[in-house]
Amino acid sequence: MRILSRCNPILAGLFLIFLLSLSLIRCANIVPPSGGPKDTIPPVLVSATPPDSTLHFRGDRIQFTFNEYVQLANNYNDILIFAPRLRRQPIINVKLRTISILLKDTLQPNTTYQINFGNAIQDINEGNAIPDFSYIFSTGSYLDSLQISGTVLDAETGLPDSNVLVMLYRNFKDSVVSREKPLYYTRTDAAGHYLLHNLPADTFKIFALKEDNNSLMYDDVGKEAIAFLNQPVVLHQDTSGLKLYLFREQVPKDTTTQPIVSAEAAAQPGPFTLQMNLDNGRQSLIAPLQLQCSHPIAYVDSNAITLLEDTTLHPVPFRVVLDDSLHRQIRIFADWKEHTPYQLRIADSAIVDTAHHGLKADTLSFETKSLSDYGSVELRLQGLDTAYHQDVLQIVKDQQIVYHTKIQQYTIKIPLFDPGEYQIRILKDDNGNGKWDTGSYYGPHPHQPEKVIAVPGKITVRANWDNTWMVDVPAE
Repeated sequence: MRILSRCNPILAGLFLIFLLSLSLIRCANIVPPSGGPKDTIPPVLVSATPPDSTLHFRGDRIQFTFNEYVQLANNYNDILIFAPRLRRQPIINVKLRTISILLKDTLQPNTTYQINFGNAIQDINEGNAIPDFSYIFSTGSYLDSLQISGTVLDAETGLPDSNVLVMLYRNFKDSVVSREKPLYYTRTDAAGHYLLHNLPADTFKIFALKEDNNSLMYDDVGKEAIAFLNQPVVLHQDTSGLKLYLFREQVPKDTTTQPIVSAEAAAQPGPFTLQMNLDNGRQSLIAPLQLQCSHPIAYVDSNAITLLEDTTLHPVPFRVVLDDSLHRQIRIFADWKEHTPYQLRIADSAIVDTAHHGLKADTLSFETKSLSDYGSVELRLQGLDTAYHQDVLQIVKDQQIVYHTKIQQYTIKIPLFDPGEYQIRILKDDNGNGKWDTGSYYGPHPHQPEKVIAVPGKITVRANWDNTWMVDVPAE
């Protein structure tokens, strides 16, 4: 430093600044620049060639240009809809900001075509999708403008169903839905709504289909759900409010092909045991005692089973039902007293499994719940014609019917009900058997399924409480 200061004070100052800069560089923390707010804006269409709603279309290429790099969703083939349906699948290319379509099919004259990408077009960085992106053109001098709209409902639950195909045909043969792909089709949204737009004035056979194989045909009867209208739709003006009720047809089982399983083959590993299914350690006052068996059951001798009040050893009348298709569950029905201990005495070999193993003698002890564990329920129905005596009230929890009764008056009272959150449904029980019956399309007597009306909202039952609701039943 002495030498520099002698020679030139300015040079000495510059040298100090240089040394200071080096020390700052060594000590500095490297902090990446902030990325700014997250991009939530979907791509914007800059141009379409030819423009949207073009008339007298004669080309075989369509190109869309966007304001940023784009991509197609992985499942775009399941989303993309060309209507009327093209026999040969177009070739779609995505490059940077453009999406191009090469049409491989000969277009029909004087026809309005729709291309619906749904939400398949996204930006590259964040995957922001353009909602319901569509494009139309006509090979004629005008655009068809009629539309059909409505809702697809699950007939058994009355609830709307999403991602269901709604399909139109000009062919009126019953087998068309299994032999041909539709001319026009769309899919329902999350609320079960559908809209078929830019349709010509014509007469169509309409179906809805819930499928997994994307064949666009009803080719798996019994597994795929179908809905249909009894009569074709004559379209000469906009048609709205068409409800389609989905159901699965019952296919008769071919018993000749069912394997015959011997008793030895039906034997299960491990000991033959039995356990009680209780509600938080206590037996319900409004349900049977459920016994779960480790092996399939072949025989139950109810005379070798005794139900007793534990404190008095007084016998209690009961009824035994072997339940479920696997024959592993036994239900014991009795008039239970509240907060009471019971004994269920099972004699040796009173229960025998399919391998001829008898359950060893056992005594099961349990106690019932209290009346205060339940709430009372009163439902006051509005908007329902009780003169029609085929309606059935259903109370549902977790998609399971926990209570049902035929509706004969506007007010329904239930003295004891488990606390919880429930949904209300009304079954239009056409045949009066108290349960929902599916429909048939290909059976010997085609018919619609029985309908169920789902009441919007839920009811909450509180324990030790008088629970009362006004229930507004929607129109069909």
